[in-house]
Formats: sequence, C-alpha cells, structure tokens
Amino acid sequence: MTKFNKHLEGLENGFLLSTLRIQPPLIIEKYEIDEALKILKSAIIQYEFNEINDSELKNIVGW
Repeated sequence: MTKFNKHLEGLENGFLLSTLRIQPPLIIEKYEIDEALKILKSAIIQYEFNEINDSELKNIVGW
C-alpha cells in the first residue's frame, strides 16, 4: 500500500479523522488559551480512558 492510499484511509467526508483544527480569534487573552487547553486536555483524557460514550460522539457534527 502506498503512502497516498494510507492517507486516504484516514479520510472521511473529506476530513482527516486524526486532525484537530484549532482556530482561535485574532485577539485572545492568555487566560482564554489556558482555559481552552484545560478543556481540551480533559476531553482527551476522558477519550483515552473510554469515559465518553459512543452515543455522545454520534451527536457531534463538525463545522
């Protein structure tokens, strides 16, 4: 299998499943970045330890 084919395996509806896109506003305070990273870290830990139900993930739709 070529690298390109492996790349395509990760695509679903035109988006890479392993990519997290973060797009903060142009003007943002440090405390807002700290809070966002705290929330993101918590979500990753919950996912890693299977603390998020698959049914919860079905309701999430990207933009």
